[in-house]
Amino acid sequence: MSLNGSKKEEIFKLILYHNPHFIEELLNTKLVDLEYETYEERRYFDLLGIEEKTNLKIMIEVQLNKSDHPHYERIQDFYGDPIDNAIIVWIAKDFHSKMTDAIIYDLNYKYTKNIDFYAITFDETILSTIEKFNLLPEKEKYNEIINFNDTLGLEIFDKTKLIPEGLQVEIEPQITNPTILKNKFLLKMLRKSTPWNLNLYRTRSRLHQSTIPISAGKSYLYYQISICREDLDYSFIKLSLREEHGRKTFDEIKQQIKFLDKLKGFQSIKRLNQIMICLDKQDDYKKDATKIATAFNIIHSIVSKIIYDTYLTV
Repeated sequence: MSLNGSKKEEIFKLILYHNPHFIEELLNTKLVDLEYETYEERRYFDLLGIEEKTNLKIMIEVQLNKSDHPHYERIQDFYGDPIDNAIIVWIAKDFHSKMTDAIIYDLNYKYTKNIDFYAITFDETILSTIEKFNLLPEKEKYNEIINFNDTLGLEIFDKTKLIPEGLQVEIEPQITNPTILKNKFLLKMLRKSTPWNLNLYRTRSRLHQSTIPISAGKSYLYYQISICREDLDYSFIKLSLREEHGRKTFDEIKQQIKFLDKLKGFQSIKRLNQIMICLDKQDDYKKDATKIATAFNIIHSIVSKIIYDTYLTV
């Protein structure tokens, strides 16, 4: 297994996320509000955006090998109820034509929905570049992704277009759930303070919960972050060890955070398997989110460096 885990597909998706022009140019469209690895309509999407002129959702599924049955079934689920109006994009190294033919047949003859479908291939030479990115520390990897200026070689393998000319759907109502609003703002500030932590780009289905779980970069370490909970008088960042083989790394992280003087205004609580950084709850969740995001940047910079240095010496 390569250093930092096998995350090549994530890197490919993040290149698309930070460079939506690859999709826009191929489909002659404009994407807005693009989200990475998100959950909506009871489904997970690798990338989910909105077409600017129609307000239609653009659902993007990515795989780095040839089309297979698990991904084929996911695409089939994309045009199941309640989705009636959408653009579906399936990106793969190559396709089994029986799968794309079956999808196109479904959309044309089994359903009466306004859905465009595109099967898109990429130039597989990009995989060697992605492998190089995968070996880099987090900050360098992120810089390579956002400054990517090569081509993905995207080409349309097959398609069907069933969206009527001039169709425009209504914009979905604004979110009013206070927990989701707080967590969306928290994620925004975390990404702003620590954009190179690629795990922060996953929104998934947890935004309605009081605490957001975030991977710390290894299976044995994870964060939990929460702001302005009604049942607590503080906001917090918690780093937990959940597998004993990471004990040495975790103890080194605890030792370095122990002597950190940049976290003034915060209280730290250290237990055998946890480090908890607490901030007295402010009168505005945006203030909490901003301060927590600043502290997270300091903490994760330590965590990321220790993890990378540890695996360089293995």
